[in-house]
Amino acid sequence: MENIDNKNNWDWRIYCNNKSCDFNVELKLSNLKTFFDEKFGEEIFESKKDYDINIFSHLYDEIMCGICENFPLTIINNKHEMVIDPDKIIPCEQCEKPILLTRLKIKKGTKICTPCARKDELTDVEKIKIHNDKAIPKSPPIPPDMTTCEKCGKDSTTRYVQSSGTWFLGCSTFPTCWWRKSLPKIVKGKNSELSYDILSSFEDLMEIALKARKNKDITCLKDVNNEFYRRISNKEMSGKVPTKTAKSGFNQTEAWLKELEKKN
Repeated sequence: MENIDNKNNWDWRIYCNNKSCDFNVELKLSNLKTFFDEKFGEEIFESKKDYDINIFSHLYDEIMCGICENFPLTIINNKHEMVIDPDKIIPCEQCEKPILLTRLKIKKGTKICTPCARKDELTDVEKIKIHNDKAIPKSPPIPPDMTTCEKCGKDSTTRYVQSSGTWFLGCSTFPTCWWRKSLPKIVKGKNSELSYDILSSFEDLMEIALKARKNKDITCLKDVNNEFYRRISNKEMSGKVPTKTAKSGFNQTEAWLKELEKKN
């Protein structure tokens, strides 16, 4: 494990590469579990000992800027050494996750990340369990107007987020290009369907929420409610004041959820 320098009150810092954005999160080893479990709404690992520096590699392609939603982000340790540099990413040959620069410094020329190196030591039973846990469901279709990567112009493809059980769009050249975008979701009404992007504006999300309320679609309404909660949490974790629209959207959708749950 990486040596910790106690001169700082944080062990790692995540920050946005957008020069006009001041988003950053400072984390200690002791609060990695709390931070990531709360961020993704579930327990990431069964064992607390797995919450170490390698979680940044494991979840790297799932973490966006909490303010401008830029991706990918930069991660440094408390010695101000790069842990992950978006411009110098070397993907693991086995899992395609970034190999931490701190590992490359020690294991020069390595082509696999630490977690994959550890898997070589697992028993056959443990390997089968990991394989079964990572069974991926059928991919949703790519919308006709989203078949091209917006960054490099190559074909887009769907990718699966194991920790949240959701799909998103990514570039087919990954890990060469790290472009990503949320897939639009579908609200099914009695006579129509409405597609939407969960990262839409406040006005668009409230329109979706209103339609979901009318159609008694609790799943969709929870989805929008969770998105407003995510926006509030990201602001608070970066030391910012949440926007009034995010708070308003969260409170209104929360009230509508309670209303529908009572009727059911």
